[in-house]
Amino acid sequence: MSDLIPRITAAACLCAAACLGSVNMLKATEAPAPAPAPAPAPGSPAIYLSNRQLADVMRASIAKGSVPALSQISSTDQYFINEVHRTKVTGASAHPGWTEVHIVLAGSGTFVTGGEIKALGNTKIIEGGVSRKVGKGDVIIVPANTPHWYSKIDGSLDAIEVRFMRTDAGQTPQ
Repeated sequence: MSDLIPRITAAACLCAAACLGSVNMLKATEAPAPAPAPAPAPGSPAIYLSNRQLADVMRASIAKGSVPALSQISSTDQYFINEVHRTKVTGASAHPGWTEVHIVLAGSGTFVTGGEIKALGNTKIIEGGVSRKVGKGDVIIVPANTPHWYSKIDGSLDAIEVRFMRTDAGQTPQ
């Protein structure tokens, strides 16, 4: 979790994600949540978080027993960026309109994309998807609306996860 180079890479992804659009934060089945803060305006100073700040938040999340444990890097009306520590498999999901990027910092597991989300007891799994073994240094880009799931965690897996919605299709960042 303390490898700074992947976090710098993730920060570059953050900058790209911040340029790509806006998002509707409400889901049809959830009560309205407070509106997230707007993304910093173009030309604003950068957001800096130290390795220590992220590590302290992650330790507290792990101590609380959060599954997965999260250290939030930034959350706005345009993107979410979290450091995520997984030790257990959680249910499959798909995010309407959201593109997601996972940068694996440490550990390994099996990541499934595509296919169809099905209920299996109290959890959701994917049937018919593509499974890939992922580990440190790997990057996964999950297109919007694509089912995805870590079906196996080999001990633990740490990643930076960036989620954003692009609404300005056809425009290329400069």
